[in-house]
Amino acid sequence: NTNHIYIYTKYVYIELMQLTEHLEKLSQFIIAYEAGSFQKASEMALISQPQLSRTIKFLEELLQTKLFIRSKKGIKATAEGESLYKFAKNLYQETYKFEHFIRSSAKNIKGTIKIGAYDSISRYFFPDFIKYLNSIMPDLDIILNSARSDTCIHSLCDNEVDIAIVVTENFISDLEYKSIYSDEFSLYRSPQLETRFSQTLIAFDQLLPNIKKIKTQNGFKKLYSCENLETVMSLTLSGIGAGLLPTKVAREYVLTGKLKIINSIGIHPHKIYAVTHKKTKNKSLDIFYPELIRFINMWSNR
Repeated sequence: NTNHIYIYTKYVYIELMQLTEHLEKLSQFIIAYEAGSFQKASEMALISQPQLSRTIKFLEELLQTKLFIRSKKGIKATAEGESLYKFAKNLYQETYKFEHFIRSSAKNIKGTIKIGAYDSISRYFFPDFIKYLNSIMPDLDIILNSARSDTCIHSLCDNEVDIAIVVTENFISDLEYKSIYSDEFSLYRSPQLETRFSQTLIAFDQLLPNIKKIKTQNGFKKLYSCENLETVMSLTLSGIGAGLLPTKVAREYVLTGKLKIINSIGIHPHKIYAVTHKKTKNKSLDIFYPELIRFINMWSNR
């Protein structure tokens, strides 16, 4: 099966299923291996220690083998962990070589690429991406259409955009879907949260089908239902309740002290996809597309 990659050791075959869906987890595994402790690794990766622990646990369950031996002094890789580290490190080295090839080819790219991106994604990664892209593809024009995921998919089907960056569970046979990264929702609050709003939950409830259950289980008495994640973020930053936000969206606000995590409840895990037409033939797009994927992967892991 071409979707499966095997690493052989004298102990076990390690199977990485759908490896492209778990590159972000492999990068966190590499950091943990080199740091020698989950605490140091979480600081280096700019994620919480529980989140890093969940990543390692996920990989161990996926591979059905233990990757680290935990102790008070830190962590030490098992034989299987050593094999995975060598494989993952080599994978990233080959990726860097490919990046060099892309950059050397990108300078001559001209024309226009149209992207339809889910608004809550494009707002957070696109400003940095445009600056980066301009430095390596100065003659390429980018048109961004920010909208809901289903609207972006319709635009792609109607040839109004070349690429769609979306959150979806509905797949169309004529389109090719590439999983870029995964995310999940947790609870956040502003340091300026007012006491009178401490039992108020803010959420984009169209994304979260069990919002009433979540509200009750976490002790909230009032719910502010929003039409998009930007409104959830704005109200949460204003200190008038606790917001349910994707970890990637909230991350930079946590790092700058504007938000604090209340509970890593990890609800509604979801995948973000880059979508193109299967039959599209476009030389500029062929070079641009891998660079877009690489950048979003880098953004999601930083």
